[in-house]
Amino acid sequence: MQHQEHMQQQQQQEQQQQQQQQQPMQQQQQMQQQQQQQQQMQQQQQQQQQQQVLPLLLLQHHPPGLVSTPPLGLPPALQQQKA
Repeated sequence: MQHQEHMQQQQQQEQQQQQQQQQPMQQQQQMQQQQQQQQQMQQQQQQQQQQQVLPLLLLQHHPPGLVSTPPLGLPPALQQQKA
């Protein structure tokens, strides 16, 4: 009986070690995915900036706190591009 229990403990330890080895790999993959998402976000922002040069120029005259919020007085054409 004792011998069987000892075998079971060894198996459990081996399984735990395998899980620990797999976890760092998963974390690295998640990190890579996050970086890719950030790059995509940056590309989208760059495209939007190219389309909306005029609104951005207008925004530069406002205090910094208002820069992140979209201007309210945009012509409909620009609002459609944004969506």
